[in-house]
Formats: sequence, structure tokens, C-alpha cells
Amino acid sequence: MELKVIAPKNCGNSPKMIFIKELNIMMAKNEFQFFFDHITENIKWSILGLQQLNGKDSVINFMESKKDKLVVVELDLQTIISHGPTGAVNGFVTLNDQKRYAYCSIYIFSNNSKTAKIKEMTTYFNLI
Repeated sequence: MELKVIAPKNCGNSPKMIFIKELNIMMAKNEFQFFFDHITENIKWSILGLQQLNGKDSVINFMESKKDKLVVVELDLQTIISHGPTGAVNGFVTLNDQKRYAYCSIYIFSNNSKTAKIKEMTTYFNLI
């Protein structure tokens, strides 16, 4: 099943905004290696109401356990922002069972560079 992506057009002037957009598209496609390649070894990821993950191995194990269980058919990215070592995205995902979720992820990068890896994440994910 092909993923339908709706995304803001204003990402072109910010490498981090482009990265966040691509990251969310790859994750929606269950193509997690892109994500794994861009996180630090000691990443901390809080998925509020669900789980606290500490370390790259913990994140990889969690994501691999979800692979193909959450099949996204539509990704609607409403807003992508970045400033210095931080970034955020909010939007909606629709799964193949037609359940729709609102979500927001906040990213803290290891530094301000274009190639910085994610060292912390906080994600809110709710059925609407």
C-alpha cells in the first residue's frame, strides 16, 4: 500500500526542517534504518503515556517490534519547525485500519550543525 504524504511546502530553506520531514516519512514507511543512522548511542526517547527508551539499542529493539504492526497509509505533517539544536513536528497519521492519530515529536540534536544526530526525543501520540 502506498503512503500518502501531505507536508508543508516551507521546508526548503532549512536543512533541519528537511531532515525532520524526511525522517517522519521514512518512519511512516517502516524504513527505520534512516532513523537509526541519525540518533546518538545514548539517545533518550520519551513516548508519553507509553514508554521511556534509553540508548540506541533500546530504541532499535522497540522500533523493530513495531515494524509492520503500525501500517501508516496517510501522513499529514501540519507543522515542522527548527531553531538551533531543536526541532519539532506535529501532524496526523492514518493507519490501514482507518484509525487516525494526532502526534507531535520534539527533537533535541547533539549540536547546531546540519549533520547533528538526535540525542533526545519526546513524542505525544493520541487516537482522535
